[in-house]
Formats: sequence, structure tokens, C-alpha cells
Amino acid sequence: MIATYMQTTAHDGKKIVLFASASLAAAGVAVEALSLAGAHGVGYAAPICGALMLAAAAALGHAERRLTGALREAAGAAERSRSQLQSAMDNMSQGLVMCDNAANVVAVNDRFLQLFGMARNVVSHGMSVPDLIRRQAEACGMPREVVDALIHERLNRPPGASGRLTMPFPRGLLEVAYQPRPEGGWACTFEDVTAQRQAQERLAFLAQHDSLTGLPNRALLRERIAETIETGAPFAVMLVDLDHFKLANDTFGHAVGDALLCAVSGRLCEEMRDGDTVARLGGDEFAVLMTAPCVREDADRLAGRLVRALAKPFMIEGRELKIGGSIGIALAGRESEADVLLRQADSALYRVKAEGRRGHRFFDLRPAPQPTAEPAPAA
Repeated sequence: MIATYMQTTAHDGKKIVLFASASLAAAGVAVEALSLAGAHGVGYAAPICGALMLAAAAALGHAERRLTGALREAAGAAERSRSQLQSAMDNMSQGLVMCDNAANVVAVNDRFLQLFGMARNVVSHGMSVPDLIRRQAEACGMPREVVDALIHERLNRPPGASGRLTMPFPRGLLEVAYQPRPEGGWACTFEDVTAQRQAQERLAFLAQHDSLTGLPNRALLRERIAETIETGAPFAVMLVDLDHFKLANDTFGHAVGDALLCAVSGRLCEEMRDGDTVARLGGDEFAVLMTAPCVREDADRLAGRLVRALAKPFMIEGRELKIGGSIGIALAGRESEADVLLRQADSALYRVKAEGRRGHRFFDLRPAPQPTAEPAPAA
């Protein structure tokens, strides 16, 4: 209750003290004046009525000032809250767009604008989401089919639905998640998942490939051998061992050794047909899967080319290195197994090494010759 104190003097010199409240209306003032006039005479009416009117006006003015102040304070608090919310939104690591039930933009944050290379002045409160998507497309060169798909998804999204989708953008791939807002509409976040996807792809790649050369590893080679066996067509598996690689690696260091292995892998791949596989099994050991059509003569010719290719010098960091290669070959058909073929090729490789290296041999059932022991020196 807001009250105003006022003192006045009647015609007979008596002082009258009044309290007027903001709830006192003009009609109430008149009633008060008439009542006092009846009790004390008409002489009381004029000063009392004037005093009451002044008191009421003062009280109403005071109430108006307090109301105006309260409204100003509420507006300031609302502006501070809006500013704090915008600041929080702008410091998110994800882009954010909020829209209402009519698919009109309520708010966007700075990260969203940064992701798509958009200026703040091209996005306005109340613009339609399809228009916003078109502005995104103009800013970052988004393909027309992607634009049409995004607009169709947004306009046909069931009320209250939530979900995720991926979309391309200039620097890679975005994951878009949308959730319904309690007051209606949706909140959509945009997260750059390019690095995350690349890391996942890298891990998946390394699970089946050699980290140094990028060639398939033993696990992927076994899968491909098994797939080739299922075709029922003849094929060949070769094991390639580098001659004198350890000497070069120990002499010039592991960096030179690694560079030499990469050069070897490149030279082997140059000799392959489309569909053939070169794999690195570890150390200086490689493998070749020669897929169908492949008969013995085909495998023989390829193995000869590989031996000759490896016999040529390698230029590594300004040094000319000469190594060589030995190859064991196993021919396969429908009844073969990957591990059996690899063991057979390894057995053939052992015979090549026993016979002097730098050559190739097919696996057969005859036992491999045992190396002759050096005679013990005379006592």
C-alpha cells in the first residue's frame, strides 16, 4: 500500500491531518468530502476535498514511478539474461540453431556462423529455416542436392521428433543433432566430426594395414586369400624375403632401413596386375596374392620379374643400396586353406635360401635340403 501524508487547515482554523492511498479514486475523494461536510459543515468540504485530491495525485504519481522503475529493472534483468544466454551460446564448441514451431529462426550462435563462413548480418531473427539453409549453401558452396535434402527433412520432420544426421561442409563432415524444445520448435547442434571420423578411419585402416608402407598386413592378406579360395579358381601365394636387408639396416640405421622397405613395397606393387595384392608381414618379409586367372606359368613369370626388380639398386638418401630377394610360391585351389598356403610358400622360400638366394621356387612335397654344417676347426 502506497500512502501520502498531508496536513491542511479548515475555515475555523483547525488543522486536519490526512493520509491518502493510491487506491483512492476521484469518486472516493468526493464521498469523503461530502461526509466531512455533513459532519462538520460545508466549510470543511472545499479544503478537505482539495487536500484529498492532492494527496491522491501524489500517491498515484509515486506508484507510477515505482511501477516504471520496476518495469525498467525487469527489462534490464531480461536483457542481462539474454546477453548471458547469448554469451553462453557463443562459447559453445558446437554450432547452435533454435527455431520455433513455424520453422522460423529464434537464435543462432557464433560457432554456427563460423562453421559455414557466414556473416552475422545475413541471419535475422524470424527468418525461415529453409531461407537459413539457402544462406548456408551460398556461403559455403553446398551442393544443390544436399540443400534440397536438408530442407525436405526439416519441413517433413514429425512434431517432437529427435535424431541425428550427417552433412558435408567445406572442411569435412558435420554431425547434426536435433531435439524438441519444451516451448515448441527445435534446437539443432552442428559438430565438426571430421577429425573424429578421420581418426576412426585411420584406426580401422591400421587394423588391416602396415603402418610403415601402407600395404595390407597379415590379417587382411588372410581374408583375401580366403575370399579367393571361395571363387574355386586357381591362384598363387608368394612369400618374398629380402636378401641382405639386415646388413643395410644395421649399417645405415633404421631410418634408411624404413625408407628402403617403402621403396621395396613400391617396386613390388609396380609389377602387380589389377586385383593382385602385395602385403607386408613384418620385418623384411612380404607376400603376394596372385589372384585368378593364375596358372603355374603365370606365377613363374611374375616371380622372375620380382626377383629381377629387387636385384636392381635402390637409391636411398643419396646412397646406392643393393639387396635382392628370394621367393617361395604355393599354388592353390578350392581345397586350400590360407594358413596352409602360407606355410607351403614359407617352405619353398626356405629351399631358395638354402640354394643360394636371389631366386624363386614352387612348393613341392619333397623335403627341403638341410644346410651343410661347417666343419669344426682343428684343435
